[in-house]
Amino acid sequence: MMSGELAMLNIGKWILTKILDKGFDSIVGKISNNDEINIAFNKAFKKTADEIQSKHPDVLGNSLYVFFKKDEIYNELFKMLFKSSRVNISIIEKHFDTSSLPKNLILDFINSLRTELLKYRIFDEILSDNQLFFIFQGLDANIQVIAENSLISVETLSAIYDTIQTRIGQRFDYEKFKRIYSENAINNLSQISFIGLGIDISIKKNRKKLNDVFVEPLFELSDRGNPDLYQLQNIFSDSITFDDIFAAGKKIVILGNPGSGKSMVLKSIVCDILQRKEARFKGNLVDYLPFRIELRNYLSYKKKNHVNICKYLLSLLETDYQVTNLTEEILSTILSSKNCIMLFDGLDEIFDISDKIAIKNDIENFHNNFDNIFSITTSRIIGYEDASLNEDFQVIQIKHFNIDKIQEYVKKWYDKEEEVADIREREVNGFLSKMHEIDGELTSNPLLLSLIVIIYRNILKLPESKLEIYQSCTKTLVDKWDASKDLVINLDERLLKEKEKLFADLAHWQYDQLSSKETAITFVKARQTVAKTIRRLNIADEDTSESLAEEFMEYAQKRSLYFDNTFTHKTFLEYYTAYWIYSNIEKKHNVDERNRIISKYIGNSFWFIVLELLLNLIDKDQADTDIIDDIYKIQIRDNPAGIPFLINMSLQLKNISDISIRDCIITGVDQLFCKKIRENMYRSRVDNNLFSSLSKAIRYSTKAKAFFDKHITEMERIYSQNMSELIKVYALKIELNNVDFNKGMDFFKFENPATYREATLSNAYLYLLDKSISMEYPQYIVDTLDEFIRLFGIQKIFEELISFYDDYHFGSYFSGFMHSVFSSPINKMEQMIIILNNLGITNSDIIDNINRSLHGYFISESQKKSLLKAFEATENLEICEMIYLAILKETFDIKIPLENLSEAKKQMITRIEQQNIEKSITL
Repeated sequence: MMSGELAMLNIGKWILTKILDKGFDSIVGKISNNDEINIAFNKAFKKTADEIQSKHPDVLGNSLYVFFKKDEIYNELFKMLFKSSRVNISIIEKHFDTSSLPKNLILDFINSLRTELLKYRIFDEILSDNQLFFIFQGLDANIQVIAENSLISVETLSAIYDTIQTRIGQRFDYEKFKRIYSENAINNLSQISFIGLGIDISIKKNRKKLNDVFVEPLFELSDRGNPDLYQLQNIFSDSITFDDIFAAGKKIVILGNPGSGKSMVLKSIVCDILQRKEARFKGNLVDYLPFRIELRNYLSYKKKNHVNICKYLLSLLETDYQVTNLTEEILSTILSSKNCIMLFDGLDEIFDISDKIAIKNDIENFHNNFDNIFSITTSRIIGYEDASLNEDFQVIQIKHFNIDKIQEYVKKWYDKEEEVADIREREVNGFLSKMHEIDGELTSNPLLLSLIVIIYRNILKLPESKLEIYQSCTKTLVDKWDASKDLVINLDERLLKEKEKLFADLAHWQYDQLSSKETAITFVKARQTVAKTIRRLNIADEDTSESLAEEFMEYAQKRSLYFDNTFTHKTFLEYYTAYWIYSNIEKKHNVDERNRIISKYIGNSFWFIVLELLLNLIDKDQADTDIIDDIYKIQIRDNPAGIPFLINMSLQLKNISDISIRDCIITGVDQLFCKKIRENMYRSRVDNNLFSSLSKAIRYSTKAKAFFDKHITEMERIYSQNMSELIKVYALKIELNNVDFNKGMDFFKFENPATYREATLSNAYLYLLDKSISMEYPQYIVDTLDEFIRLFGIQKIFEELISFYDDYHFGSYFSGFMHSVFSSPINKMEQMIIILNNLGITNSDIIDNINRSLHGYFISESQKKSLLKAFEATENLEICEMIYLAILKETFDIKIPLENLSEAKKQMITRIEQQNIEKSITL
């Protein structure tokens, strides 16, 4: 062990980062003023290493420096050097493979090093201090766990904790904390290793600025779980812009497809706020403090340390952002008294549903504790329903890139990739002119678009399928960086030749770990996995496989494929996992194992991309439909939860028979038909994934549409004598065929039109559904109100009419009618109120139901002004009250000038406001 290697560690600086601003001024002064501590540590380590390695000369390549090469090992080892510490080898074994080491080697090493260090005054002072011992455990650590690994009692540790908390609290400077955190957060999150740009992820100066490549997405409202949706729809008639994102609510969920840019959105929010871009978010969040938490990492930390979000954030701020002077009490005060935004990234990346529900509960409970906090939680669309957040959270979805966004991205990407202007312009124009040749669903996804641009940049040709995108991109990236003179590594030729198999084994192992309840991914275990593959491929034996594995891991890092114990993008992880199953199981004709894997994961959204790529790999290599048909037959028979996936895949596969398409469509329709109707109108009655996959198939596949129509016709015949079931059949046909309600009745062909007419007259929802596709809204509400009441009774007009299968609802006939009322001039408004009166609905009834309604009345901006004029013009106090209540429901920004109103109107407004106050107090 060379002392020069240890000097590079600068242990004095490392200790300073742990204790700075925590009240250990005398020790800080001694460490920062001279090199005594570094010299002492080098001498103690060298003496200890020489003694240990004289007994075991061949161990660890004759260099115990490996113990200090990884921060996680270094950190745990140093804790054990304190006098109060119990040496717990099992902690080291979590981060380091000890199976090949002589018995007690690590124990001997730690005890010997401690003995040598204590000979030096500075280390004796540090390693004897119980408060410093606690600091090195981490202020977020569980006191019970610390006690189990030390000679100090729980009571004493609690007292130490209280002392440290008080001392740090007295020294805490919020402005200094905010400055340090902001600078480091901007540094960490504004520089990205963006997929497709020729960069070395390990060299920060070569990273790209987030703003250089980030394209602001558009969002749209989702009605999953929010009773105030209709109010928001008035505000956001088309799309929600990036700057308007927080206008949608205080607690937001962003849903998006894989590769839609959810994490990029959160990183950009953090950087824009901390960089004080005052035009951002309407200037309302300049002084806010945003914190981003990756939920997958939080879950791992939570399981290991039994902590909550607040304690994890405390640890995160210290380890990732170098904020060392925080305590849980200070952080809690910041969260409760300052303007903060929590950004919870990747709810979908939690594999186990019970874990996902636990994290969902943690987020909701965190809001209960800190009700002033703004938050955004991201998730993939598929799988969100497994553990959706409560109705306080407004859900919005990232929209696909439109042509303008695609052009913006391509130009930004080329600005950073190609320096020569003529080449840049020629290739950008070439790409955009050929873009129509491939499926718009591929180019409208930000991740897939980035991969397509990479491929085009290298071969000036566009890929044809998602599989080709993944395959070509992975190969292009590796080969491109292999050819880069700046990144040449002397990698063993045998490893280079088998790199695809090595990456595949590593990816499959990692995906399997991520899919397990106890995720244990470390650099050591990853390297062991690669070493095992090296031995399996007969590249090397036990003696040299570990060193070759280390070499390969360095190569993977330099190629920006694998870094910091994970693949640098999920694209690589998913593709190589699918490739592993294909090459190790499918190609070896292990049919049973292949079917077992598909059966196990086909209902789990975490595996959808892997299984999609796997089936595409299988499909690509077929001469007929037999293999795919066999897979479909087994899955349709045995895995009801996999039907949405199979339906979606049927749109992509080439070697699939009509029989398989027919069977999965029919099975999906039957499943949907048999689903239990939802009880809560703001929760999906049925599986949204199943409905959306069927709807998509019927829209885009003529074969799927034909099979669907034929099956629905057969269902009409089967239930021809059962009106309640027949109503469900008709609703299913219309909902799946006509999501946008714009085809008109001529589009539908019913087996028996007279029976269909009878059904619409016997079910209020089907009646409304029928009118919505045959007449224009809201006119059909006005024109058919008399008939609706005659058929279903007055009370029915006040009930919400909810879809049977999709996740929308119409509202009530009454709300639709009142929308027309409030959109009319005052004279017509009065006439329409008289219509209601003549049908037996009094003005008191109208006022009561406006009060009880959950949402507004779809009033446009121009109609708002007319409504205010009507309020001022009429002297009918009951109509005034109706208008004023409608104004409250719509949350108008325009204020009514009270000085211009009559005394009676003022009293009416005062009475309503007082009722609202009393209602709030009651709630």
